[in-house]
Amino acid sequence: DIIIKEFGDGILFAIDYYYFVQKLKDKENKNIVVININSKFLSHVEY
Repeated sequence: DIIIKEFGDGILFAIDYYYFVQKLKDKENKNIVVININSKFLSHVEY
């Protein structure tokens, strides 16, 4: 839903992508995970 709201109807290209996972600490020293996915977006096109 987030991707559709930002880019419109389409999908993430899942063949050529990369991701990063980070482990951070919050103010209370609890673990937080950050996931960053970099991928092409393919718009839906009707023929």
